Amino acid sequence: MGPVRAGRGALRRNGPDVDMTATFRPRDRSLEAICLYAIFAATLSIFLDLSLKSGVRIRPFDPLVLVSGAILLVAARAGLRVSTGLLLYAIYAGVNALSAFKGGTGNGLRETIQSMEIVLYAAIIASYLDQIDWRKAGTLFLAGLVAIMIYNILWHVSHGFYSGWKMLNEPKFTFTYIQVALFIYLYIRNRSLSLLEAVLLGVLFVILVQSGERKALLLFVAYTGLMVLFGRISFLLVVAALPAVLLVGSILASSDEYVGRQFNSIKAYLTTDRETMSIDEFVVTGDEQTLSNAQRLFAKRLSEEIYEDKYWLGVGTNGYLDYVTDRFSDLPPYLLVGIHNEFQRARTEGGMVGYVVFLVPWLRVLAFIALRLFSRNPNERDQAHVALLAILGLFVHARFEGSGLHSQVNIVFAFLLPELAARVRVQHPGLQIAGPLRPVLRGRPAPGGNAG
Repeated sequence: MGPVRAGRGALRRNGPDVDMTATFRPRDRSLEAICLYAIFAATLSIFLDLSLKSGVRIRPFDPLVLVSGAILLVAARAGLRVSTGLLLYAIYAGVNALSAFKGGTGNGLRETIQSMEIVLYAAIIASYLDQIDWRKAGTLFLAGLVAIMIYNILWHVSHGFYSGWKMLNEPKFTFTYIQVALFIYLYIRNRSLSLLEAVLLGVLFVILVQSGERKALLLFVAYTGLMVLFGRISFLLVVAALPAVLLVGSILASSDEYVGRQFNSIKAYLTTDRETMSIDEFVVTGDEQTLSNAQRLFAKRLSEEIYEDKYWLGVGTNGYLDYVTDRFSDLPPYLLVGIHNEFQRARTEGGMVGYVVFLVPWLRVLAFIALRLFSRNPNERDQAHVALLAILGLFVHARFEGSGLHSQVNIVFAFLLPELAARVRVQHPGLQIAGPLRPVLRGRPAPGGNAG
């Protein structure tokens, strides 16, 4: 389903894009600027461990989204734009909210309110797809993530932790998303790495090793491989750097006990025979990484049992934790936590119904990539490459992190990714976005560019 736009100044025609800013009065432009700055700040705020607890938890994300939504729905003339990705997310959120009532009225109402907020957030993003200079916004987003990552590292070092920089929940997600933003930036910039940029990538590798974020380290390796395939990083450069990378990695692993355990735990997780393990075998003693692996494997086995028993509707949104706590109250606390896998959670708590509405948008992204990956049109190939870089990071987060605001925002961008990637224009020196660029984060529109 193609984007449908309501309100004034919303008409489009084939051919060169028409700058619709003339249809906005100065007051409307100011309101729109506030809206876009607020939604940008809201997105960045999910990486900050900030909240106000007064009966309910209020995060910076909440008032920022409400302000943006109020402007979009009441004051601005841009109108509400509905796309396939937004519609799919609204369906997913609705099913999620209805499923939550299986856990009681309070759980259902809480999930309904949260779902409405995230749908509003997704609607704002969908409505301003053509108004935001995504290249400039992405650069600012990357700068913000770097600042938060540096704060996170300094906080840990100041408290005596020279590795394992994961004690602050939200800031630790920067280790994943910095890579998403960085490698997309390097791709759309469309030129070979400079020596300084190669050195900075080496520094990022060291940071990821010391951070203890195993999935982020594996993601770095995957991204490097893709960038070689896409011709953005020289294969010879990677071959030349590999001995140094292995040497640095081995030195860090041998000199820091925590880093060494992390490397060993990656191997243990990948080689564990999950299919033959009994519940008793999950109850182990050992270091934190071994326990983390045990929890993931335990949750996977139990989720499969739940799925077989409650095939169609699952145990209800947020129902897994209550289920495991009631049934296995005698097990160690580290096993009695929520599922760290959104795909697994969707199937366990939502059953087949919830799993289908969650899975279809991800398959839509894969179809988008497949249809463009081998196209003769270089612009379509670029769109497929950018979508692949983005979905890889979004998938890794969804596959290995627990539920929460960060996961829902991650899912929003996964569902909207085809609409976002369709607007990619890789030119020299970088990305151009079709459509008029509004007051916020505004750059020059691409001459004669068309919406993807």
